[in-house]
Amino acid sequence: MDALLNLLQKQFALPGFRPMQREIIESVINGRDTVAILATGGGKSLCYQLPGLYMDGVTVVISPLIALMQDQVFRLEKLNVPVCYLSAVLEKEEMETRLKKIAKGEYKFIFSAPERLGQKLFREALSKNKISFLAVDEAHCISHWGHDFRPHYLKIGEFAEAMGVSPIMALTGTATPEVTRDIIHSLRMKNPAHFQSTFDRPNLKYLAYRFPKELAKLEALKELVQQMNGAVGAVYCSTRRAVEMIGGYLQRWGYNPVIYHGGMSGDKRAIAQKKWISGERPLVVATNAFGMGIDKPDVRFVIHYHIPGNMENYYQEAGRAGRDGKAAYCIALYTEKDRTIQEYFINATHPGIVDLKTAWEKVRGGEISHYQESPAIDALLDKKFLKLQDDLLTAESVGENDWKNAFAESEAYRSRLKERLDSTIAYFAPNRCRRIQILDYFNEDYGRAACAGCDACLELSLPQVTLDALPDANCQQISRTIEQFIYEKEGKSFSARQILKGVFGEARPVSREEKNALNALLETLVKLSLLKRIALSGRLRALSLKALPTLDYAWSLRYLREKNGERALCFDESAELEDEKINWEPLQGQLYQQIFRLNQLGFSPKNIADLLRIPAEKILILNKKGGQLGKEI
Repeated sequence: MDALLNLLQKQFALPGFRPMQREIIESVINGRDTVAILATGGGKSLCYQLPGLYMDGVTVVISPLIALMQDQVFRLEKLNVPVCYLSAVLEKEEMETRLKKIAKGEYKFIFSAPERLGQKLFREALSKNKISFLAVDEAHCISHWGHDFRPHYLKIGEFAEAMGVSPIMALTGTATPEVTRDIIHSLRMKNPAHFQSTFDRPNLKYLAYRFPKELAKLEALKELVQQMNGAVGAVYCSTRRAVEMIGGYLQRWGYNPVIYHGGMSGDKRAIAQKKWISGERPLVVATNAFGMGIDKPDVRFVIHYHIPGNMENYYQEAGRAGRDGKAAYCIALYTEKDRTIQEYFINATHPGIVDLKTAWEKVRGGEISHYQESPAIDALLDKKFLKLQDDLLTAESVGENDWKNAFAESEAYRSRLKERLDSTIAYFAPNRCRRIQILDYFNEDYGRAACAGCDACLELSLPQVTLDALPDANCQQISRTIEQFIYEKEGKSFSARQILKGVFGEARPVSREEKNALNALLETLVKLSLLKRIALSGRLRALSLKALPTLDYAWSLRYLREKNGERALCFDESAELEDEKINWEPLQGQLYQQIFRLNQLGFSPKNIADLLRIPAEKILILNKKGGQLGKEI
């Protein structure tokens, strides 16, 4: 048995290498700079852990997040490997102790945030060691065009040169060709070996749904989580406030999720993460601060309640599902509000020229003297308008042309970020294979026209429905035609007869057999939850996206009656709601319908007011006991 395989089996208790792991490990052992792009769940951490144990000296690992460092340190400590991490959260005494141990060569691995690399005490302690190689985890953070750019990553190449460190290993789960070129250039790599696994993960089913209103999206979320039957999953939101809100809704619906966002204390975040990883609480609602570096194999679904700002983020976050190789679902939900949120983030985190000049003036005038994390300060450091040494900031001389160039660069960068946001929104285009869109984004050819593993490609299976009366169309085509018809009729009333005309056209009469067949199809679609195809629990189902979520679609399919013990369609255009008798006087039309529907779902008046953005005192709620309208709140 060869030495690497023996070390893998003995130290890590793994039977063999995953694809490309061995080649990546051998590359760095042979002293070659190495870029490794492995999809989420591809085993990136082993690619630096095993050669770090195999080679003489200490391995330095650069990592962007404290939680990520802590997780890797914990795993190595369980293997009895001497390891530490350095970050700003450590007490002064603990930091001094660890630096002394580094100077004595007591560690095999040292994890550090990139901000630490420029500090004199750290470099002095590290210089007393033989450094086997430098590993840069989440290396996409080094690129302006990466989805998580961090200015301090730009200092890594200089650090490696100054310390005489070679080789360098760069690892990431997502990188376009442009980002890869940035990584190689910034780290000053020399003729690096380049390994890239496929971005295709066949066990993941990609589903993307677009909604006209937030209320419809909320109801879709409820339907989705319900159909997951308690499986392990994650719901991602873009803001802390949204995490709290969606977590509250899911709590009322009976799912008892944990929540996780950057506004919580470190202890609360650690407790939430532990409960989710242990399986005590299978559902987590979180911002994108959650999940990086967490290796939980049995995640069956990831739902993006809000879209992220780019496809790299989406791919990485969605890819936390199905790491055990079993079927899992990556579901994205979108309304126009998502675009607004992401555009706000772009403008807030990438300051314009006024913000840059203001921050520069404050440093020059002494109002700001120590480094503080802010988009403007980081941008000025990146442009070399400021200098940072031992946590002290000084302003460099900047000419008018320099400011003009900075303005042009800033605007070009914002424009590029908005283009990437547009690419993410384009993912929701109807009838386009989701998998092919993802692979195209990463410049990978799928080689087929469809994947049979996304909502746009899945064939809709309708058991016990005979479509012999529809010789010129298949079930999938008809269901898509119905969907398009409903989409075009958004907010308007229409009947089963109009649906028939929409499907068959006005050119010829529709036979009774055709009517019966389409009626059966429509009834089955409603039983399956209407129209949108979704694969869950190993069989095809459907998700109601437009007709039932709100009462805005006042068409006959909304009105169901009991027939033979099952829910059946009522095509009578004069049908009335049987759920409750509604007094329509106090409020007009759509607003009342939305309040009524939210109240049925168990939302409190305060939540309804917050969701609909109307004063709480104006809400009239339904008294469920008496079926009458309640008083004003």
